[in-house]
Amino acid sequence: MKAILTTILLTCAMTTSFSSPLPVGTKQKALQINSKSTAFEFGTIHVHRQADGVTLSWNVSDNSVVAGFYVQRSHDGTNYVMVGTVPGESTGSWYRYNDESVFPGFINYRLVAVLNDGTEVMSPVQSIRILRKK
Repeated sequence: MKAILTTILLTCAMTTSFSSPLPVGTKQKALQINSKSTAFEFGTIHVHRQADGVTLSWNVSDNSVVAGFYVQRSHDGTNYVMVGTVPGESTGSWYRYNDESVFPGFINYRLVAVLNDGTEVMSPVQSIRILRKK
């Protein structure tokens, strides 16, 4: 019975819309939603100031297994909110997201890759300090 309930809960979690927010405060490691394993990894992640906002750009080990990404932001390093989504692409080597709603202070970003098999993989946190609003 416990296994059936767990399966139902996981199935409900997997059927939410791709633009739905993720749980806040999840650990920085792969969240195995199903039993399939993957060799997916984040490559280089860049975070830099761009005009009035912040631009994140990144690459991954295998584009073909990615359904999309959640972009999350935190001002305290603990409580993250989803600020956007980026669809997965089977071609191209870099992904990009522009966060136009930034304020002075330290900002932490993390990415959550949603793979085609339902697995979610979290990136390391990237930080930037905004000195003033442009």
